[in-house]
Amino acid sequence: MPDERRQRILVPCDDSGMGKGGVPVFNEQISLALAARGHDVTLLTVSPVEKGHEGVNCIP
Repeated sequence: MPDERRQRILVPCDDSGMGKGGVPVFNEQISLALAARGHDVTLLTVSPVEKGHEGVNCIP
């Protein structure tokens, strides 16, 4: 993706990850999809993030 189209995106959430219910799964999937498209994604959570967030900068 050209640098002029790349966005820095912050995803604030309580929790993220598979097996934790609807919204945490959505948080993980939207973060992964945006990172896969070439965006710089930071996931800001209340609790530590487990594995499965490749390409996403996770800040607990």
